[in-house]
Amino acid sequence: MKKKILVILLCITCVGLLLAGCAGSHKITVTGDKDLIVKCPSSAKTGETVTVETVCVTDAALYLNVSGVEVKQITEGLYEFTMPDFDVEVSGYVSTAGFPGA
Repeated sequence: MKKKILVILLCITCVGLLLAGCAGSHKITVTGDKDLIVKCPSSAKTGETVTVETVCVTDAALYLNVSGVEVKQITEGLYEFTMPDFDVEVSGYVSTAGFPGA
């Protein structure tokens, strides 16, 4: 009898862990000039670090926006943000302000 209860409890625990792993995933949509984004996942779980790869530009600055989220530039063409508990839109834009010839 004790073995049956233990097996049932293990099964319930496993199902709970599987469901917890599926919960909290949100959509990531690339908008705007999609040619600026090289790699971006289509979804991520809440709290997960998301890495976005962009093209590299010269004589300009590329900026990455993620709706409602702080974005950190890791290196040229590589950005990261922490996935919030909601869907986000990722967009990039190039600005030549402050560069020679602008």
